[in-house]
Amino acid sequence: GSGFELHFSGNGTEMLAAPVLLQYLDDWKAAKFDEPAPDAGSLLRYFPKEFVDGTNTKAPRSEPPQSLRSRFTFTLVYGDSSMASDQLSTRSSKASQGRLPADRRPRPASAQEFDAFIQKEVYPVLATASKETKYVEVFYSGDGINNYEVSLAMQTDIMWALGSILFVTLYMGVYVCSVPAMFGSFFVIFASVPLAYVCTPAAKTTFASLMSLFLITVIDVDIIFIFFDFWAQSVHLGKVDRRLAWVLVKAGKSCLATSLTTSLSFFANLLSSMQPLREFGMFMGLCVTNVFLLALLFLPPILVIRHRRQQRSESRRIVAVTQEDSRDSEDEEAKWAETLKLEAADASQHKLQRAHSKESKGSKGSKGSNGSRHSLADRQTREAARARRDLCMNVMLSRLVDCTSTCPCMILLTTLALVIVGIAGIIKTIELETGPPVIFTPDSNQVRGKEISGGFSSVLGLAEPGSAKPTLRATACEASGFYSTADVRKCRMHWCEGVDQEAYDDGRGQCWRGHVSKWVDGTEFTQWDTEGCGQVKVTTRVASKALADYSDYLAFITQWEALILNLTNGTANTVIPLRTKSSIRPLILEEWQTGTVLNMPYWELAPIHAYHESRGQISPVCLVNAICFAGPRRCALPEWRLAGTFADVGALAAATAAAVLAPSPTPPPVSGLRRLGWIAKGLVPDDRQTRVEVVFGLWAPDTTPLVGPTPVPWRFDPLFEPDDPWAQRAMLRLCQNLTEDLKVTWSDCWIETLAQALALAGQRFPSRNFHEDVVRWRRSSGDQSQIWIVDGKMRAASFGFWGDFDTRASADKLLKYKDKWDVYLELRNSEASLTASRAYHNSQVWVSAEATVAVVASTLETILTACSVSWIGILLFTRDPVLATIVLSTMLANTIGLTFFMTVIMSWKIGPIEIIFLVVFLGYSVTFGLHMAYNYSAIGADDPEMLRVQIWARHRRALRGLRGVAAVGAAEVEDDGERAKEGRGRTRVDASTPASQSSMDTLDLAAEPLLVGRELRVARTRSAVLRVGAAVLASTFSTIGSSMFLLVCALNIFIRLGFVIVATVALSLVSTMFLLPAVLVLIGPSPDPCYKRRPRQAILALLGRGRRPNGGKEEPLLDGDNQDAKAPL
Repeated sequence: GSGFELHFSGNGTEMLAAPVLLQYLDDWKAAKFDEPAPDAGSLLRYFPKEFVDGTNTKAPRSEPPQSLRSRFTFTLVYGDSSMASDQLSTRSSKASQGRLPADRRPRPASAQEFDAFIQKEVYPVLATASKETKYVEVFYSGDGINNYEVSLAMQTDIMWALGSILFVTLYMGVYVCSVPAMFGSFFVIFASVPLAYVCTPAAKTTFASLMSLFLITVIDVDIIFIFFDFWAQSVHLGKVDRRLAWVLVKAGKSCLATSLTTSLSFFANLLSSMQPLREFGMFMGLCVTNVFLLALLFLPPILVIRHRRQQRSESRRIVAVTQEDSRDSEDEEAKWAETLKLEAADASQHKLQRAHSKESKGSKGSKGSNGSRHSLADRQTREAARARRDLCMNVMLSRLVDCTSTCPCMILLTTLALVIVGIAGIIKTIELETGPPVIFTPDSNQVRGKEISGGFSSVLGLAEPGSAKPTLRATACEASGFYSTADVRKCRMHWCEGVDQEAYDDGRGQCWRGHVSKWVDGTEFTQWDTEGCGQVKVTTRVASKALADYSDYLAFITQWEALILNLTNGTANTVIPLRTKSSIRPLILEEWQTGTVLNMPYWELAPIHAYHESRGQISPVCLVNAICFAGPRRCALPEWRLAGTFADVGALAAATAAAVLAPSPTPPPVSGLRRLGWIAKGLVPDDRQTRVEVVFGLWAPDTTPLVGPTPVPWRFDPLFEPDDPWAQRAMLRLCQNLTEDLKVTWSDCWIETLAQALALAGQRFPSRNFHEDVVRWRRSSGDQSQIWIVDGKMRAASFGFWGDFDTRASADKLLKYKDKWDVYLELRNSEASLTASRAYHNSQVWVSAEATVAVVASTLETILTACSVSWIGILLFTRDPVLATIVLSTMLANTIGLTFFMTVIMSWKIGPIEIIFLVVFLGYSVTFGLHMAYNYSAIGADDPEMLRVQIWARHRRALRGLRGVAAVGAAEVEDDGERAKEGRGRTRVDASTPASQSSMDTLDLAAEPLLVGRELRVARTRSAVLRVGAAVLASTFSTIGSSMFLLVCALNIFIRLGFVIVATVALSLVSTMFLLPAVLVLIGPSPDPCYKRRPRQAILALLGRGRRPNGGKEEPLLDGDNQDAKAPL
């Protein structure tokens, strides 16, 4: 009969062999019958791309896949394929607003309802599905759900970012010990962002601009600490106006140097070829500048208000304590007078009353003044604690300088070795990111889902909405049953009992035939020979993997035609060589004893007519059915006879094809796919081939403005006139005359389809009514090609081409492939008329490749520019080229360390986000070092503060030496103390007590010898470290603490930003507190080096001027100020 049915419901009792199921899922033959693909889908829907079934090709079957895929689709339908693109666009916009016509409104009725369905019902299930299953991973993607997932992650990460900002704000409050000052500092930093936003002519707010809220906190929080630290150091000046002037000059210059250098580093991004990077650089540069201006405007009054509040608070406490003490004194005198009177009357009783009055006096006095005295005591305790904290900080920083000054060469050599290792590691491991930035973490749904989906075909999906559900039954037809085409379509596969093929061991296949059916006067006669046959018609089926190749097919058909002639026993001596074939449902050969199955492709050849040339094609016609098997197994055909054997077609393919003199017919093209003749089959997988769009009629600007939106993003080309016959010929010629170097495998040229449609309708191409024909053809065919129609006329169009060039190739190779398209388009435009001579091509691959090359080139250019402007900025403020070079070297070392951290330690690819990080923190890494270098350059050889710091450090070292001697023996310590009292040794001053501080204040600095050489460099370095070291440490702690909040974010960009900030701050801290002091101690320039002194003397000599009137000292800040005033330690 016709066969039997297979059930795929999973409820049967008989086991179904895996090859049978694979064949049921495979729909590779469906297109041969011009029928839709099977409802169950194809292997590519469920199996990875690398999986090879081995049934349809000569390749062996691959290993079992490690994963399978199922896909489910939710869609909002707002039209069908019969609508034009402009009509679909209109309905799409109406669907987004919920205004579809009631008669065709889908369910859900609007995009809002669809989004609500996705967010409230679908997403919660999908987000928790993977957690509830052990062996199933659920990934999801789509327009609505992707945006919703990003928005959820953004909301969570924004809260973490706000937490980091709150941490910095609270830390500032603890550091400045004032809540109003904390809020004022917060305003100074964050008010710069809206001001910069107003000044930046950006088209829209980008994601990088949102990061500025956090970046400006990291970059400019040190300004707050510098101003407050310098205010605390100015206490020796006494008056508020003098202190304020000193802070503005000292802290203002230092912060101006760092702000100017950092802002110039950001402005250097204006040289980048990427407009988003230019806009971000300008925005951040304005933010840094605004912070400094706001600090100059608001921090001085904040400092004065804070100082006066502290003074008023302290005055109120002192007055309250004084009033309570005087009341206690009056009460005491009255009580004692009363006690003396009572004592004269009765001595014993007087004694008791006197004791009682003392007790009551004491209790009352303590009751009245306890609160004020307690407050004063707390105030004194806090001040003492702060003094101890400052002393500990100064001692730690001084010891750090001592340690650095003992081995500066070792520090420099170690740093140089690390830099060399870092450069080598960067060169070996650096890799550019060619795709878009990765927003989520590697284990997230969107990243992990894309990674898993990359192993599967990306072009096939499950059934579209409205299609039938997958069937659970399939018909298996008998292998020996020869049916009509309609009956064959009902068969999902052919089935037979398989037996071993005897001749296959010798490399030969077998052909078996059935009875010969002879029709005479409408009556069928069956026989085994061909006697009495006027001609023989042989219908042949072949089970073979080799017939897919046309050369192999020719090798087989040549042998089979010879066997047919032998079969006729002289009845026929020639055949009609039709030599065409078609694939039908595959053949399943099942071995009955073991149950193993073999899946073979099944082919049906065109009927072969054999006749004798002398008689011609006469009646009667005899019909013969034959089946050939090229494999280790054949069907058991008990009522059939062996027709002959043939050699392995794969081995004889080349020889047989060479012996065929007749031209080989070209295989028919695949339906729906316009294959071009230059490359029959590409070497690159379809999903990785380069897609190129050629556009007519659209004009796009060649350049973009420096910042801001493009005035005219695109417009229609007024010279493009598609109704001109020469314009139509130019478009058709573009599609038909492609050159071989473009490696085009197939194209989407709708102009060819239109020309064919016009020809079938009896019309000519080019058309004189082109606009009407295009609109009518689109509506009738439902073709959604890229055609722009305005007011019933085609204004622009594009054609798609797929080239056999891998999109994963390097950027240089992709740009060389782009150059070939440039040459081809230039040739076609030169041949075209003026009405279609401005065609151009574009591709997302070109954008990625050009962006990759531009990022590298512009990044190097930006880094060099940033280094140059940083060096110039440092030089302007330090007025010393050697010092500027030293600071720039530390900045470059930090940049190399940061790049090493990103590429080697974290294994990140360098993309646009990483480039932004490098450029941003290139300017930030110089901040700490510039503070240190500026203060180093501002300290002269006779600076009183430096001398006091040096004496204090010398006394501290002496104190540590005495403590070490005390550990050896108390007697020796006492002897040292006696010698010190008698003046026979160095005076020992304990700088940790107020008394010793007074002793240091009374030191005669003029009697101290001037420091020179290495001792002077150490003293200047120590003084610079003590000035800014506390602020640097505070800024480091606040920045790292705030960055910890970013490490727990969901978005990958925030996590990477947190790691980069921690690495940058750590590198800057190490280079500022260890590397830079070591360099300054070793080769730091003197206050007036020869390369500055001699040119100055030459210029003054030429101008006829002598020394400066004040002897080279700086002018006083205010009238009456003494620059030799005592400075704090």
